[in-house]
Amino acid sequence: MRLFYSSVRLILAIYLSYIDLTDTTILSGLQKNVYPLYDELKELRGLKGVKEHLAYIRDKQDDYSKKNIAKYLKKSIEQYLPIVKRQDIDHE
Repeated sequence: MRLFYSSVRLILAIYLSYIDLTDTTILSGLQKNVYPLYDELKELRGLKGVKEHLAYIRDKQDDYSKKNIAKYLKKSIEQYLPIVKRQDIDHE
């Protein structure tokens, strides 16, 4: 399974526990549902934008969401991408 070749995947790996990194269900869910969204953010805002978003959501993360980091990452990026896209439209 090719998971950690892009810089986005390496950055996201920092937010995963070693247990998450050995769970193929979590990894395949990230591959299918989360990584493409963060790749899209990288295209819109660059790697710096990905790092800033992840730092922000890490600061806001509650303890309960640490049990399902993949779901937390997915929800966070799904809420953030429309904001980024609207900002881009407003600046055109």
